[in-house]
Amino acid sequence: MSSLPFQTCAITGLDGVLGYAQSFHFLTRLHEEFGDNKFEVRLLCRTRSGLDELEKMGGRVIQTDYRNKKELVEHLSGVDYVLFVPEMTETMLIDGISVIEAAKRASVKYIAMYSSLGVHGILQTERPMDLDSFRSLYCLESVMAKQFGDDQRCVFRIPFIAQMFYLLMVWVEEENKLYMPMSPGRRFAVVDMEDVLRAVFNLSVCVPGRPEDNRTLFEFTPSQRCMTPDEMATAMTHGLGRTQEISYQTIDSRRLRKDLQEIRKRKQFNEHLPSRELFAHPLGVYLTNDMIDHLLDLWELAEEGHLDRVTNDLQMALGKDHPPKELEEFFKANRGNFEHFK
Repeated sequence: MSSLPFQTCAITGLDGVLGYAQSFHFLTRLHEEFGDNKFEVRLLCRTRSGLDELEKMGGRVIQTDYRNKKELVEHLSGVDYVLFVPEMTETMLIDGISVIEAAKRASVKYIAMYSSLGVHGILQTERPMDLDSFRSLYCLESVMAKQFGDDQRCVFRIPFIAQMFYLLMVWVEEENKLYMPMSPGRRFAVVDMEDVLRAVFNLSVCVPGRPEDNRTLFEFTPSQRCMTPDEMATAMTHGLGRTQEISYQTIDSRRLRKDLQEIRKRKQFNEHLPSRELFAHPLGVYLTNDMIDHLLDLWELAEEGHLDRVTNDLQMALGKDHPPKELEEFFKANRGNFEHFK
């Protein structure tokens, strides 16, 4: 087996979808591919609820207060690599700065951060003060750049993840319509979260310790072209094997915010999906007001064209033997999860 570039790593944000799913993927792949190596994975969370499986897999779950910098320094002491996963909360910026500064004080060798595609749009949009989550992510990227050198850090910017379509399935089932606050012809990037998890792991086990090859920014997007909402509805129709065509319809963002707040009370959103490796909790737990606001901010930046972006970063990180999933393929591969909303 190959040797790991780190002995001890830490992943933050275990209370959110990305933090949990990335931790599950990390532990699975580390055991599969680096089982002969000695390694420790510290998993930082605000509450330990739902994380028992990660402990069974060998992760060291640590409950912490992200604003307690002294405590964070202790938790990150001796860590070679930190994967910082910001959570969509009111305190994201304060918590995130604390994590970055604690990592610096703890002499962490390398830090990587999840961010959002379109964060650069905060400098160009007409209403930057309204996009709270993106202002926070932009600030966190800047703080990390000041604290860590170009050979000690990188950012993974991701667009919409395809799993967000689970949140919209209620209306697909009830009205045979896919609703989003987007113009029908506006293209924007969507990728499968499982491809992102794999790509981040691949880069994490090769970038740290190789500063001469380091890149400070990766933007994970489709490698050919982005799709329109109309095309996404067609991909959903074919991928889910529907006999009746699912149509796309634009919805006002204020109405969608209210509707998303309502559906999280429904039974489907308070029961686990089959994909337990991605979600520690039912979807309703993750669908907080802050997460809804972030999604609406993301759609707003997409409407302005900031997510109509194509790079080869995801394909490169996945390798030639693992091409990114096309959206229709994603729907087909996850029919079991989508059946949950019938």
